[in-house]
Amino acid sequence: MNDFESNNNLSDTPMRDVGWNIAITFIVLFFLATLVSQIPKKKEENQIKIWGDIMITIEWPDKKDIDVDLWAKSPDDPLPVGYSRTRGSTLALLKDITGLNNNPTGRMREVIFGDGTPDGRYTVNVHLYRNASSLTNVPVDAKIFMVDGSNVVKIVKKRVFLKNVRDEITIANFNLKGGKLLGKPDDKYVPLRVVTGGGP
Repeated sequence: MNDFESNNNLSDTPMRDVGWNIAITFIVLFFLATLVSQIPKKKEENQIKIWGDIMITIEWPDKKDIDVDLWAKSPDDPLPVGYSRTRGSTLALLKDITGLNNNPTGRMREVIFGDGTPDGRYTVNVHLYRNASSLTNVPVDAKIFMVDGSNVVKIVKKRVFLKNVRDEITIANFNLKGGKLLGKPDDKYVPLRVVTGGGP
């Protein structure tokens, strides 16, 4: 009787071991999966980065025959940058959009990039050069960003309205020192277009 019981207990032992091995395997796999999920994911390689240290953008309604001009002046340059002078010492206008003329996409946007952040006062303006649309108030969305290390800092984001051809509005005046924003931007009007000989 004792021999039979001993043989029966021996036959149960391998089954018990297999069950424990399966349970332990699942516990280890669960633990490893939890560890892997905690590892920070690598940033995507095709993430968009701002080219330059300052980016100024304006947008107005697409597919409308309206010519809005972006103007900006950096403290290290005696003249502003705009359609008649696209490159300065720090700032550069990427493309002058003249309404629907030579604009197959019909997108209305202009961009100025800044390479470097010299200390001093910056001014950003918009100017209504031409309006061949039915809009009497042209909404213009403006954004000014600055790169501070690995962070993008928003300096200004606002909407203004241009009513009449030749209207020029200051979006912002702001001061930089050591690559940092100093104080708060203001929108006190500073003419820029006339400085380049573009007329009133």
